[in-house]
Amino acid sequence: RYHCHRLNQEERRLYELAKVSSFLTVRANGYRKERKGSPLQNIWRQRCDAQSTLAVCVEKRSTEDTVVIDFSTLRVWDDGPFVAMIVNNVLKAKYLDLHELVVDAA
Repeated sequence: RYHCHRLNQEERRLYELAKVSSFLTVRANGYRKERKGSPLQNIWRQRCDAQSTLAVCVEKRSTEDTVVIDFSTLRVWDDGPFVAMIVNNVLKAKYLDLHELVVDAA
């Protein structure tokens, strides 16, 4: 489909930006009371699943942001190498304190 009919105008704008940047950005967790859920995140995940790409979503909050990475859209049996790649190439290289937290928790 060319247009996502379940999205309102603001969500459609965010969806189009996500297609260009390869990640979705939403306020809080993207939940919409009137729709009982987050159609924007669901549609983004479906797109990533169809394209076999990572579904990356940045949830922006007033105090902190959360990055959610869904590896299931890659359709691989073992996502361990992909997780390790992100931990080592992103966290270790740019956010050493977060890398230490992840390694200590494992």
